Amino acid sequence: MTAALDYASMAREYIGASLGLITVGVYKFYLSLILLAAYPHVETSKQQQYLSDVKENQQNLKEWSVHAPQNFHHKYLLIQAERARVLGQKLKAS
Repeated sequence: MTAALDYASMAREYIGASLGLITVGVYKFYLSLILLAAYPHVETSKQQQYLSDVKENQQNLKEWSVHAPQNFHHKYLLIQAERARVLGQKLKAS
């Protein structure tokens, strides 16, 4: 888990160079999965930051899915379900 967070942090430094490319959406998708996987293992202050970051990524994915649902809508839905699962909202996750 730590390695994934480290790599995501390194990638963040370069993501600005690919604005407008699909790689930004892919990065935000996988970053959200990493943050949600790490969520149960970090202190409360980091949990709140992780949820905030996931929410921001979700806003982007939702907006992009309006224009390119074939690229982003399934990613948006998967993150919604994973977030609900992590927060113990089993019905919402299904």
